[in-house]
Amino acid sequence: MKSSFSVLALVGVAAAQVPAWGQCGGAGFTGSTDCVAGNTCVVVSDWYSQCQVNGGNIAVPSTTSASESIPTGGSGAFRFLGRVNPATKELTWPGTGVSFTFTGSSASIGLTSVTGTNSVDLIVDGGEPTVISNVEGTSISTPAGLSDGTHVVVLRKRSESLYGTIVVGDVTTDGTIGEDVAPTRRIEIIGDSISVGYGLDGTNPCTNSAAVENNPKTYGALAAEELEADYSVVAWSGKGLIRNIGDDDTIIMPTLYTRYGANDADDSYTFPADSAPDAIVINLGTNDFNYLNTRDPIDPTAFTAGMVGFVKSVQTHYPEANYFLMTSPMLSDGYPTTEDAQHTTLSNAIKAAITELGGKVQLVDWPTQGSDVGCDYHPNAATNAAEATVLVAAIKSALECLRDPSGNADDPTANRSSCRYSVLRNQAKKCQQMLVDPYGVSINKTAEARWSSSFVRRKTLAMSCPRLAAAYQRPKGVRS
Repeated sequence: MKSSFSVLALVGVAAAQVPAWGQCGGAGFTGSTDCVAGNTCVVVSDWYSQCQVNGGNIAVPSTTSASESIPTGGSGAFRFLGRVNPATKELTWPGTGVSFTFTGSSASIGLTSVTGTNSVDLIVDGGEPTVISNVEGTSISTPAGLSDGTHVVVLRKRSESLYGTIVVGDVTTDGTIGEDVAPTRRIEIIGDSISVGYGLDGTNPCTNSAAVENNPKTYGALAAEELEADYSVVAWSGKGLIRNIGDDDTIIMPTLYTRYGANDADDSYTFPADSAPDAIVINLGTNDFNYLNTRDPIDPTAFTAGMVGFVKSVQTHYPEANYFLMTSPMLSDGYPTTEDAQHTTLSNAIKAAITELGGKVQLVDWPTQGSDVGCDYHPNAATNAAEATVLVAAIKSALECLRDPSGNADDPTANRSSCRYSVLRNQAKKCQQMLVDPYGVSINKTAEARWSSSFVRRKTLAMSCPRLAAAYQRPKGVRS
C-alpha cells in the first residue's frame, strides 16, 4: 500500500517566540528559548527541548467529547487497542487505536475531534501500513480498490500524547460490521521516550516530531506481534520512575500510570479484569539517571526503592502477571564518566529490586546501542527489532517454566498462575462469544453462508469449547 505524508505548516508568530512543539533548547542550540503563550519550554533530552502546551504536564485537552452510542445498520462496533477510556473514545497513549472487521469494499473511521499533531498507521488485512503523518479532517477511510469481501482494519497511533490526541466516532461501511476477536494474550509496556518510539524513523541528527515517532515499530509492539498478543503502551517522553529528565518537576510515570487516558485525572484507570496483562514490561531509568549540568547523580538505592514500590503497586491490580524490568540502551558505562558506569549501575539497581520483590519478576538487559541511532540518540528501528527478539525469548521462557507439573489444568497441585491454566481459563470464558456471528445468530447454515471463511474459522474454534470448559476445573478454594 502506498504511504501518504502531510506537512504541518507552522502559524507565523513573533520572531522571538517559538511556536508550540518547536525546539527551544538543547546542546548546541542557538535559537530562541521563548515559547508562545500557553506553552513552556520542556527538556526532553540533553540535546532537545520543546515548547509544549501546559508545560507537558498533560496531553492537549480535547474540545469535543464523543458519543457513547453505537449505531446500527451500516455502522457498528469496533475494539479499542491499548488503554482507551470508552467514555471519551480518546486516543491519547502511543499505540492506542481501533480494530474492526467488516464485509464490504470500503469502511471509514469517524473522527469526532483531532487536537494537535498525530501520526497513525492504517493497516488492512495485515498488510503494509498506510502512514498518515498528520491526521486531519473528520474521517479516515480504507484505501480505494478493496475487493468486496471480509476485511480486518487496524488503526494505531504512532505518536505520543504530548503531540496531540484523536477522538474517534463511529465506523461506517458499505457492507456490514462483524465482530472483532481479541487475542488471548496481553502485554503492557510502561516506559519513557524509548517505549514511545521517539525519533525512531529519523536518522540523527534530526528533530523529533509526531511524524518520525513510530510506536508500532518499538521493541514492545514488535514483541507483542511475535507473541500474537494485544499490547498496551503507557509511556511519555522525558518521564522517570522517581524523577523526570533534567529540571522537569512535573508528575512522574507511576502517577501517570494511574490515568485511563493521558488527559484523564490521576487514579481514573479502573484496571478492568478483562484487560489484565499476562506480561508487564517496565522500561524506566534513562531519565532518572540523566543529570549532566542540571542536578546531582541519582542515588541507586533510591531508584531500587522506587522500582520495588511501583511494581508492588501494579501487582495489587495484576498479581498473576509476569514482570520484566529492562535496562536502557541509551545509558553506557563510559558516559558521562566511567565512574558513573550508568548502564551497569541501573542494571544492579534493578537486580536489587528483583531480589526484594521475588516471584515472577526478572531482568531483561538492553545493551548500550551502537552509533546508528534515531533522533536525539534514541534507538532506531533496527535496535528496537533486535531487542524485541530478546524480550520475546524472555517472555516465552517465563511462561514455559510456569507450566503445570502434570500438564493438566485440573490437577489440584497445578500452578494456578501457569500458562496453560490461564489460557484454558480465558478461552473457556469466551466459548459463548465464539458461537455468535455478526448478526447475533448462533451457528446455523444461513449464518455460515453469509459469513464465509471468517465464520467457519470461529465455528471451528467454538467446537472445542466443551472440552475447554471441562478442562477448566477449579479445585475448591482456588481463585480463578
